Amino acid sequence: MVNIAPPNSLNTTEIYPPEYRGYIETHSFKTELAQVQQNKLTIIQAPPGYGKTVYLAGIYHHIKHPAAWISIRESDNDPINLITKIVSAIKLTDQSVNTSFINQVGSIPNLSLYPLVNSLIGELEKSNIGYMLFNDIDVLVDPLAIDIVDRLVNSTRRSIHFAVSCCANPGIAYAELLLRGDVRQVQQSTLKFLPVDTRALFVLKKVEGIEQSLIERLTELTEGWPSAVQFVSSVVTNNEQLMGLINDLIAGEHTIAGYFTERVFKNQSQQAQELMVVLSLVDRFNTSLCFAITDSQTSNQQLNELIENNIFIAAIDKQREWFRFHQLFHQYLRNRAIYDITPEQQHQILVDAGKWFDQQGFFSEAIALLLQAKEVELLSQCLV
Repeated sequence: MVNIAPPNSLNTTEIYPPEYRGYIETHSFKTELAQVQQNKLTIIQAPPGYGKTVYLAGIYHHIKHPAAWISIRESDNDPINLITKIVSAIKLTDQSVNTSFINQVGSIPNLSLYPLVNSLIGELEKSNIGYMLFNDIDVLVDPLAIDIVDRLVNSTRRSIHFAVSCCANPGIAYAELLLRGDVRQVQQSTLKFLPVDTRALFVLKKVEGIEQSLIERLTELTEGWPSAVQFVSSVVTNNEQLMGLINDLIAGEHTIAGYFTERVFKNQSQQAQELMVVLSLVDRFNTSLCFAITDSQTSNQQLNELIENNIFIAAIDKQREWFRFHQLFHQYLRNRAIYDITPEQQHQILVDAGKWFDQQGFFSEAIALLLQAKEVELLSQCLV
């Protein structure tokens, strides 16, 4: 048996569930959890900001069986990247799994990956793994990559459950499971906050004494959008402030999403705003990367303050070393970067970030950034 470790180029935060604290367990989650455990496949599908990743992490932390966690990124559209990541996640979950077959990955073409997938299924059948959780599964668009997950879902024993989160259709084929009544679909209507959830979040944030009528009005105006309610609970401390914010919502011309993303951004200092726009050019960041792409002595302090105060920044590992922006807020910042950062500055940031990831051994991320910067020579060196 070959005891492999995740390759150096693998972002290991992608095979660990995100930090699970500072969240409430909604009324719907408590009632749905039992149903999730009864079905072969659970699909958690909703727009950004509805807590799909939190919901999936909740499943991970509540089930009693070993579970493998896989966060999907664009680089996983390379089937070799994807199968390597899945094998690493499985090995992390159950050390007894024989993963020696993965050593053949570098010597065979993508089209011949199916024997490896069959070997993976065979090992899963013998393992004690009860769940496989795929976060952001709809990022997969490559047919071969999708087919790998499809085969895992449809060819493993029923006692191995799958749960996937997505904004759009997950892409995998599950018609047969649906006909058997073996699919649980968790949608926006299930994920949205009820007044009881809004109240619980205010209590968690230690905001006491809020009138029930204001709780209900806020929930109604935000349409139960969890990210919006979480933002409000972080910036108001009394009934008067909450009433003022509700009046802003009623009078505003922006969409709910636009209102909150812009409000969060404008609440920061000028230096913090500039830092966030720069960091939006990468998918994840830590203090070391922050310093590398800003070369500012105060950037780490500003980043730490943002992490502590900004609800649209989340830790993606248990050690709280790696962070990323909330998807919706990330898109808002990237749109601002087009106007706030010159093309020359953007190019230099991408190059500096690509070099940093390369030096740390995260080659797939380095390649993606250098490719975006159109730095052919550096890209060639990284590939070598």
